[in-house]
Order: sequence, then C-alpha cells, then structure tokens
Amino acid sequence: MLAGRLRGWAYAIGGAAGLVLAPTLMVTLPSPATAGLTAIGALVLADLGTRPPRGGTRSPARSVPAARGRTPTSATPADTPAPHDRAAEVRSRWIAGLATTSFVLGIPAVAFAFAGSQWSPLDASEAMRAGIAAGALAAIPLTLCVGVARTGHRTRDRWGPAVLLVVAAAALAIVNAASDGDGNAIVWQLLLCALPIAGAVAWLLLTSRRAADSGGILAIGAALPVLVLALGLQLLPFLTPVAALVVAVSASVRRRRRALSAG
Repeated sequence: MLAGRLRGWAYAIGGAAGLVLAPTLMVTLPSPATAGLTAIGALVLADLGTRPPRGGTRSPARSVPAARGRTPTSATPADTPAPHDRAAEVRSRWIAGLATTSFVLGIPAVAFAFAGSQWSPLDASEAMRAGIAAGALAAIPLTLCVGVARTGHRTRDRWGPAVLLVVAAAALAIVNAASDGDGNAIVWQLLLCALPIAGAVAWLLLTSRRAADSGGILAIGAALPVLVLALGLQLLPFLTPVAALVVAVSASVRRRRRALSAG
C-alpha cells in the first residue's frame, strides 16, 4: 500500500513491520481464531488499498489470423505455433523430479511416525512428532513445484508463494522437533505455521491470471488455511506422499502426451 510513496523501500519496511507486529499480535489477541480473523482483515484491506482502478488493466491481446492468401509481416510468439514446447518439457521434468523426491522422503517419515517407537528409544508420541517433523521437511521439494509451474509471472510473484510454503513447512518441522507435548502451546504454534500458507494462498489468488482480486475471495482463501489448517496441519506430512505421487504421475503423463503430439 505504501509502494507509491516509499518506492523501493516499501517491501523492506513492510517486512520489518511484519516481523515486529506478527508476534506482538499473537501474544496479545485473546484466541487463535481472533488472530486469524485479524490477519484476514488486514489482507482484505491491503487488497482493497492496492487494487488498480477500473479499466486500469489491459486485457491480453488476441492473435488475429491473417487474411486468406496473405502472409503476416511480423509474427509474435502467440501467432507462431509451437508443436513441441521445450520449456514445458523442462518444467514437467522438474515438477516430476521434485514431487518424486518428496514421495521418496515422505514414505520413511510416515513409517517412522507410526512405528518409530518400536526401533528407537522414543516413545509413541515422540516418534510421532519426529515423523511429522521429517515429513514436513520432505514436503519442501513438493512446494517448490508451485514456483516451477508459475511461468509467465514476475520473479517475485512466481517464487514468493513457494517461499512462503517452504517457510510454513520448515516452521512445522521446528514446532514438532522442539515440542514437549504441550497441547495448549501447540495450538498457537500451528497457527503461526498456518499463516505463511494463508499468505501464499492470498498471493496466488491476487496474481492469478483469472479474475480473483476481490476482497471476498481473498478472505475465503486466507481463512481456509488459517482456521482449518491451523488445527489439522499435523496431517500434512501424511498427505504429502499421496499428493507428491499424484503430481509426479500427472506431470509425467503430460510430458508423454506432449511428446507424442509433437511426434
């Protein structure tokens, strides 16, 4: 919101303010739900304050086919057919590789969460937390697929949501590795882990090529991770292998279909 006045300092000042205000709000607000709703309200206000004026955005140009019997004088990338997109091939390979890495690392983490107490000195609850921490770290390669897939966006908008998801996964790993089993404390800790996910979802909505810049859509997208995932975030490591397998297989299938159509 201050970008027009502070120019290049806006993001630095906003980040510094967030580092100070986020923990302050976490310890002063009466409940995790209140903190989540406050964060959602701030996101909506930021969206309303930075939304461009009506008619201020241009719709993407459409390619007009050349008249019959005429050859276009200048060809744009949109006008030039690409039977086999090499960049898409590379993206698919990266996505399949990252997802496969998460799948390979996530399976042992899940196994240790359920049965680690049988072959380690940890009890069942400690093994569960250790497995969840390892599974959260195993999810990091999968989250990077978000950045790989968002081609055509600015570098900040392409990798920003992925970085926030990495932060959330790392925070979840730290929370479980350092937890002493206090159920009251972990509620707040999981809320802190869910807030970067809410930021990533809001970022994805605001920079989507589809019309998704309204405050209502932003509020819904931020509310789901904060108020739902904050309580169920511990299930993320167990869902990671399934999601990673689906992503890896779908990326491989798309790459194969693309190669067949090019041939």
